[in-house]
Amino acid sequence: MLRPAFIGPALEGRLPLPLMAAVSGGAAAITFAAAWLLKAAGRRNEAEAQGASALMVLLLGLFIGVHVLVVGKPGGASTFLLEASLRTLILLAAGLVLVLRQGPGDGPLARWRTLLVVGAGLAHGLLLQGLVANPWWGVGEVPAGPPLLNTLLLAYLAPALLLAVAAWRRPVDAAGRGWVVGAAACGLLWAVMALRHGIHGQAMGEAAIGRGEIAGYAVLALLAARGFFDPRLAARPAASWLARAAPTIGWIAVVFAILVFGLLANPWWGPEQARLAPLVAAVLLALAHGAGAALLLELGRQGGPFGTTARASAVGVLFVLVSLMVRYSFHGPAMGASIDAGGLETWTFSAVWAAFGLVVLSLGSARKDAVLRWAGLAVLLLTAAKVLLVDLARLEGVVRAASFLAVGALLLGGAVLVRRLNARGAKAPEIPQPPEAG
Repeated sequence: MLRPAFIGPALEGRLPLPLMAAVSGGAAAITFAAAWLLKAAGRRNEAEAQGASALMVLLLGLFIGVHVLVVGKPGGASTFLLEASLRTLILLAAGLVLVLRQGPGDGPLARWRTLLVVGAGLAHGLLLQGLVANPWWGVGEVPAGPPLLNTLLLAYLAPALLLAVAAWRRPVDAAGRGWVVGAAACGLLWAVMALRHGIHGQAMGEAAIGRGEIAGYAVLALLAARGFFDPRLAARPAASWLARAAPTIGWIAVVFAILVFGLLANPWWGPEQARLAPLVAAVLLALAHGAGAALLLELGRQGGPFGTTARASAVGVLFVLVSLMVRYSFHGPAMGASIDAGGLETWTFSAVWAAFGLVVLSLGSARKDAVLRWAGLAVLLLTAAKVLLVDLARLEGVVRAASFLAVGALLLGGAVLVRRLNARGAKAPEIPQPPEAG
């Protein structure tokens, strides 16, 4: 075994790394050889005990080597997160090897050894990378490297992949489910940290959460919900328990998206009304709204109240996006609610809203989707109310007349189009369904 007189100089960097590797490797090799001889002699319990001891010696040697390589240089920068990440990867890699080597003839010691090693790696990763050494709310260093290709891959994504593979090879039990949850947690941490690092860079530990950032988190939540609704999960018995959690995850994601896109990330009437600059910030915020609406429509394929809510929320997010685009076209980065709208802007809102409602209503009629039809009708009624209550008071002369004529023409055209679509749908022959297998 490694004595304290050896560990101290090794951790301090006074012992040459080749000598340390030779001593650790030799001790582990001797212990593994003893375990093999005991197993050949039919003494399974003693062999498993020796194997566990050999694994502990090897892991201890690897931990010391990582410490010397990462922080052994005096005066070097803080690498707490990197060192913790490498220790987690060593534990999880060793656990994955044990999972792949498991057999029906393993004794209780071998089975518990696997659970303890993987559990130790999972606990080590969630405690250190997730909390203590976290580069956002912990004391860890800022990731080194460009966005998406930095040390966050080692800290969060690599442990998630190792846990996922280990869970894939393990039978369905409490431990395997815990590994799946751990893999999902590490993967979500990587996505969140990568997004924050991509936005704030070196200031990711101090910067406040902005509109674009929280919109990105809403998109991540919707992506996670979409993953839980994947039909392949329900089709696999080993992952069917994840599908049962999909409605809860989905409702949380949809409610969060409504709150974010309807209020928190809104540069017009939201809590943050600072200038939306530079132009790339406006483009990214618009893309986040578009991605959120697309994901909500995808979630809207589910039946029941959840699907109805998701599709209606998608129309709402698109309505907000269209309104923000009109507002930005008139005021640029300064979109705050304190800025009064002129007559032309007021008329433009009415025209764009009427066209948007007409498109949604027509799409709902063509697809025979009651949610889209009612949503489009609601937008058209809102536009008509705005014309009567707001435009009538603000617009004057020719602009007022043009507003009434344009909105009236859109409403009339929408009614004619919807009537034709409904008539065409009623005349379309029904497609015969194949008989069910008896």
